[in-house]
Amino acid sequence: CVSCHKTGATAPDLTAANSYTALTKNNKYVVPGNAAGSSLHKSLMGDGAALMPPGGKWSDSKIALVDKWINDGALNN
Repeated sequence: CVSCHKTGATAPDLTAANSYTALTKNNKYVVPGNAAGSSLHKSLMGDGAALMPPGGKWSDSKIALVDKWINDGALNN
């Protein structure tokens, strides 16, 4: 993700110092407890948003891990 989403490039800035806050601030990309309502999930699925990452969809199991993290409250762990 950081190859595109880094400081001074495509938002959000997902470098290590910024990644959690960038994803969760104001529920812009991640809505804790609601993967289906999160733009991160929609981008990973290519569902009404540009498919991320460009060039190919992640495996269902990888997306499921992200969805589980979001649905479990998107904790900073």
